[in-house]
Amino acid sequence: MVAFCREQIARAAGSWPSPPDFALWPPVNRGGRKRRRPVCRVRGEVVEKYASVEDAARAIRTSRDDIDERIESGHPDKAGWTWWDSKP
Repeated sequence: MVAFCREQIARAAGSWPSPPDFALWPPVNRGGRKRRRPVCRVRGEVVEKYASVEDAARAIRTSRDDIDERIESGHPDKAGWTWWDSKP
C-alpha cells in the first residue's frame, strides 16, 4: 500500500519514478534557540504546557531526550503523564 501511495505521489508531482523530496522529509520542529518546540503533558483532565522541551525538562528535572522519547512513543511516564507536541 505504501509503495502504491509513493508511486501515485511521484506521478502527481512529476518526479516519477523517484518520490518528491517533500514526500520523504516532512517538516519537523526539533526545537532550538531560535525556534522553540512547545510541548504539553496530560494526565486525566489536567494539562500542563511548556514553552519548549528544554523548559519542560528543567521543570520536571529530567533530560530533553527523555521528553522527546515520551512524545515519540506516546507511552505515559511513571507518574501517568502522556506527552504531546503543543501549539504555542
